[in-house]
Amino acid sequence: MQRVQRHMFSRPSTLSLGAACVLGLLVMGCGPRMVPHVRDVRAFSSPEPCAQGPFEIRQATQGEPYGESYALVIYSPRAIRGHYQALYDGEVMSEGEFGQRREIMVATDDRDYPYRVSTLSEDEPDNARCLVPSAASGGAASTGGQARQPARDPFAPGAGASTREPSASAVTPSLVPAPWPHDQARLYGPDMVDSQLGRIVVDRWSWQAPAEGGVATEAGVDFTIRLWSDLPNDLEGVMFVVEHGFERPNVNDEEWAAHQEEQRRGAERRRARRQRRAARRNARRQAYCAEHRGSESCWGSGGYDGAIARLNAPRAARTTAPPVSAPPPE
Repeated sequence: MQRVQRHMFSRPSTLSLGAACVLGLLVMGCGPRMVPHVRDVRAFSSPEPCAQGPFEIRQATQGEPYGESYALVIYSPRAIRGHYQALYDGEVMSEGEFGQRREIMVATDDRDYPYRVSTLSEDEPDNARCLVPSAASGGAASTGGQARQPARDPFAPGAGASTREPSASAVTPSLVPAPWPHDQARLYGPDMVDSQLGRIVVDRWSWQAPAEGGVATEAGVDFTIRLWSDLPNDLEGVMFVVEHGFERPNVNDEEWAAHQEEQRRGAERRRARRQRRAARRNARRQAYCAEHRGSESCWGSGGYDGAIARLNAPRAARTTAPPVSAPPPE
C-alpha cells in the first residue's frame, strides 16, 4: 500500500537567489566557518536481480583532521525494504530499516514549480517475481521462467537469528561497482527526473574533530555498511550510492585555530556571565526571603515559623522487624 505526499520545487528567480545570499550572510556571517565537500561518489548494484543479502559495502577512512562523513542513498524503480548496519572499526555504530519511504520527482507544466516530489510510504516490497514458486523446480523461486533458488534467510539458526543481524559467515559477495555520472549521491531537479528512479535516503554518518583537539578520523579505519532483507528484494535496476565527504575550514589552519580559540574564550565569557547572573538572582532571593518571613513561597506552609517548627518537630522512631532466622536442620 502506498501513501503519497507531494512537495513542490520552484524555479529559483534572480530575486530569490539574491535574497538567499543576503539571508545566508546574515545567518552564517562572513567569518571563518566549516565548509562541506564531496570527496567521491561510488555506485553499486546487486550481482543478482533477486537477492536479500547480506551485502557489505566496505570503505576506508582517509584520516581527515576536521570532519569526515559517508552517506548512503538507494535509487530504485520499485519498493524495496530491508535492514542496515554501519560498523566503524568492527563496532556497530548505528542500525535501522530502509525503504519505508521512497521519493520520486516528476516534471510539471508549471513554470514556477517545474518539479514535484512525491513521497511514497510503502508497507511492503514489490518483490512478487522473486517469490513466485515454480512447480517445475520443486518450489524454487522463478524469475522470467528461469528457475532460481530462494535466497537464504540470514536469520536462520546459526546466522544471528537471536540478535536480528546476519552473521559474518552469511555475507554474500560484495555488490558490484556501477557507473554513476553525477557528482553527488542525492539528486535533485532534472537529474532526479531523468534517472526515472525513486530515492531512498538510508542514513548519513559523520565524525567531527573533538573540541579539545585532535583529528576527526584516523586514516585506514574500516567503515562497513551492511544491508540485508527478511525476504528477497527485486534489485534489478537498483543503485546503491555512497557519498564520501569531508569538511575543511574556509581559512588556513592558523586562522582557524585562532577562530577556535576566540570561540572558546567567548564561550567562557558567556558561561561566566550566566554564573554572575545566577549569583545575583540567588542573592536577591536570599535577601527577599530574609525580609519576608511570612512568605510561604520562600519557607513553605506557615512561613519562617512553620519551617522552624517542622525542623524541630520530633521524628517518628523507626522500627524494624527482627530478622527471621532459619529453623535449625532436623
